[in-house]
Amino acid sequence: MMKLLVCSAWVVCLGLTVSAVNFQRTVIAIGSPTVPGEYLFLQGGDRAGSPIPILHNMTVGNARSVYAQTSSGDRFLNWKGSEPDQGVYIDSQGRETQPVGTPMIWTTNDRRNKASVDADGHGYTDLNTQGEHLWLADIYMDCDKTSNGWFDFKAYMLDLRAGTQDVGWEGDFINQEFCIVDGSMWGTQSSLQWDPRNHHGRCGAYNFVLWSRNLCVANQLSHHLLAFEDEWTEDGEPTAE
Repeated sequence: MMKLLVCSAWVVCLGLTVSAVNFQRTVIAIGSPTVPGEYLFLQGGDRAGSPIPILHNMTVGNARSVYAQTSSGDRFLNWKGSEPDQGVYIDSQGRETQPVGTPMIWTTNDRRNKASVDADGHGYTDLNTQGEHLWLADIYMDCDKTSNGWFDFKAYMLDLRAGTQDVGWEGDFINQEFCIVDGSMWGTQSSLQWDPRNHHGRCGAYNFVLWSRNLCVANQLSHHLLAFEDEWTEDGEPTAE
């Protein structure tokens, strides 16, 4: 009973802290087919490149997963990669890999014979209604540190398989000029002068993009099911333009 009371008090305290500094739940989803051993990490910031404070909203039962080890001590969405107190990934052979930003989780919408994200740090989650290979970051973000509610981000793909090289950064020709926000078209580059090499997202929204492509959808979290039915096939492959 004492543990429950302590937990309850902690949750209330966290809620007050989040509210006071305008932290809002923000989901970043990147459609990117991958193979086991490849992992996505985010870097980003506001329009000027300044870091944005974040709190991870996901907890996983597998303490040895890449997400569990590298989300520890990750407190900012920034362009510097690994933070001083951020955890490193240590594999079963004792080899260490430094994170290159905020870790994402591989997800699927297929609950058959799939472990849950909460249990393993990858797998099924109801945040994914599209298919295989949807990488997610479910965080609280300080919207007061964004640029009028917008932020900039880009993904880096690590390859932890022996004898392989990292895929690396998304391409530099994303050119995301517009974003569909709750069904309406918003200009991003013209009105906010964003770097065309990066994706742009809305704080407090469910943001969906495709790896190295200019699709941008930002919906209220409660409406994320409607976000991208036309841009995602059942097997998770991006549709041809």
